[in-house]
Formats: sequence, C-alpha cells, structure tokens
Amino acid sequence: TEGEDFFIRLSKSLRAGVYFIQRYPRIYQIYLKMLFQEDFPFRADLLKTIRLFSMDYLKPIVEEGIRRGELRQGLDPEVAAFFLDAVLDRFLQAYCIAYMDSGLGLFAHRRTEPARSRHRTRRARTRRHDHRPPHHRPAAATNLALCSLPQW
Repeated sequence: TEGEDFFIRLSKSLRAGVYFIQRYPRIYQIYLKMLFQEDFPFRADLLKTIRLFSMDYLKPIVEEGIRRGELRQGLDPEVAAFFLDAVLDRFLQAYCIAYMDSGLGLFAHRRTEPARSRHRTRRARTRRHDHRPPHHRPAAATNLALCSLPQW
C-alpha cells in the first residue's frame, strides 16, 4: 500500500486483519486466549512484541500521512500509531467476539451463512464436544471460521 492515501492504507490494513482472521482462525484464537488469559505462558513478552511490531508498521504510515498533508502537522506519530493500534485491535475483537461489539453489528457470527456452512460448523462444534452456543463459550473458544468480510 506504500504511496497510497493514508485512509486507503488504513482501510486495507483493517481488511487484511479480517482476512487473516478468516484464513487463520486458530492463530487468532491463540492471540485472544493470550490477550484475555493472564496465566498464558510468556504472555507479557509476546504481547509486548506484537505491540512493537504493530507500532513499527503503523508509525511510518502516520508519518507519511503527515508529510503528504493527509494528517495535520504537529500530530505525534507515536501517539497516533498507538491509538490506531488500539482501535484496529478492538475492531477485530468485536468482529469475532459477540460481547465486544457493543451492539454495533460488527460481530460476524450474526451474518447469514449458507446452510451448508452452518451444517459444517455444527458438526465441527460437536466434534470438539462443546455443545454450548458460540455466545456462551469463552472468547478464545469462539468458532472464528464463521467470520466473513463485511462490506464497507
């Protein structure tokens, strides 16, 4: 996305996050478990590393947006990157965890799925021996395979 408008880059980054969740739901489940489970092994070090990578990605995008006049002069790139990281992360959580979407309709599980997809998901849930509906399972156990890319 280098060279593109700041807001286009931000939108593509968010879409890439959703795509990652769709493509690698189990990896995202591990991330959520690490985020919400305090006794997760090496939790602090892993989360710190993830945040540093995020800052390394977002800060140059903000700096370029300032240089190109798309963001106001005097904006602190580090603070802006921190807030963008927080907002993007929270959006992706809301996309996959029902109670995190604050009633905004971001939670992807509410979207209509083809009957075949629902059937496969029901079988997969049965194989895991977790008969609770998704909204009653812990966040890390939520079946993220149902996430679908929203139309923005």
